[in-house]
Amino acid sequence: MVDAGAGVTFIPLIGDCTTTTTVALAAAHPVGDDPLIVEADPAGGSIAAWFDAPLSPSLSTVVAGVRGADHAVASVWAGIDGLVRRSRSGLRYLPAPVRSVEATRTIAEAEHSVFPTIARSTTALVDVGRLSPAGGITKTIRLADTVIVCHRQATASPGAAGVRLERTAELIDLVADVASRIIVAVIGAEPYELSSIDDYLSPFRARTSFETHLLAVDDLAAAVLAGRVGVSRRRLSRLPLIRTCQRLATLLDDGAGDAEAMVS
Repeated sequence: MVDAGAGVTFIPLIGDCTTTTTVALAAAHPVGDDPLIVEADPAGGSIAAWFDAPLSPSLSTVVAGVRGADHAVASVWAGIDGLVRRSRSGLRYLPAPVRSVEATRTIAEAEHSVFPTIARSTTALVDVGRLSPAGGITKTIRLADTVIVCHRQATASPGAAGVRLERTAELIDLVADVASRIIVAVIGAEPYELSSIDDYLSPFRARTSFETHLLAVDDLAAAVLAGRVGVSRRRLSRLPLIRTCQRLATLLDDGAGDAEAMVS
């Protein structure tokens, strides 16, 4: 784990719906905060397409530029920061290559130089996607101050929801011994109440700091974050997904939170 300066956090998001959650959390950060969205999903990037932006420069451009840089953190960060992009809504981001083969290779390289520098230089929300327990713990996770595990409830049946919760528990088990803090972002209030999920996952508290937080299912907010026009910034800030992400952003800033945070 890096010794980050005050106000600098490196937060991977793993599990279900990580792209939507990462972008929503970045959009919900308080005014004055400017987190960097980093795509680190080996399956390939989608954020540039979400933002209706060119695919390049991407993380592969950053990796190529860092290869020739000296090893001073400030120098490497200057090279990275110069390639950081902004969406039309003002969010900072570094997209991964679209194709999985290139994305996997690029992310593996970035874990040696780019990600450690980012972790020491700015607040970053890192979209890791569906991390495979079979693949083990990545260096991206080992850099983390906090890991957010995203769990999307299955509403078709309690049985399907239970299977998905088992898979989420498997992810938590994978990272619990290396992450000093885990936040489980539960997407959707049904079929299981947040308190029931919290009780089910409570054994992990013996191994790490552990919290649960409820995020709203909000198709309109997700569509706006993915590029839909016609919704003002003020209205977006009032939509349920953004409001629950604002609470999660506060939780991240404060270092403590209410496991019973609910949609209102």
